[in-house]
Amino acid sequence: MEQQVQKFKQGLKRIFNPLNQTVYNRLKINRTVSIRQVEDVFIPELVPETLSETGFTIYPEFFMYAYYLEGCPKLLFFYLVFHQVNLMNGEFLYNASVAHEFAEYCNLVEGKRYSSAVTKKALSTLVNKNLVLNIERGNGRYLVNPVVVGGKTIAERRVLIKAYSYHLVLQGKDPITQFYPNFNK
Repeated sequence: MEQQVQKFKQGLKRIFNPLNQTVYNRLKINRTVSIRQVEDVFIPELVPETLSETGFTIYPEFFMYAYYLEGCPKLLFFYLVFHQVNLMNGEFLYNASVAHEFAEYCNLVEGKRYSSAVTKKALSTLVNKNLVLNIERGNGRYLVNPVVVGGKTIAERRVLIKAYSYHLVLQGKDPITQFYPNFNK
């Protein structure tokens, strides 16, 4: 049992700080694991725990669309949302450095390293499925689909939806048919 707890804590360290980067703040709490009784006094025995203090809002659509992703595209999408996406504007950069960080992260977490060609194809899958949109070719700027992730409030989500639709129009894409994630491709 103790070995499982240590393995879990090592996993948390990787999630909070996978490659010596600080993305999410840590919240340290004390958790009661048992209660001792000394005469008529009950004394809780506490152990320290570390949780994520910050996070992001996901919507039911996230699970609906993520359910249909498999393999590297799913892992890349989760990685990008958790570690790369600016949740205020839904944007993220994807370049050789991010591809390398993703490969290192996968190696740390699951012991499997993806090549840059595989991660590039996974990103292409996410674009083809309308989960992300390339908004600046050549510079690797992308926008995550706000139907799936984005905005802590409805007002913020509405702004992200307008921005995503605007970029679809700029690219000559149909903001009605190409707005929602697609799993037929």
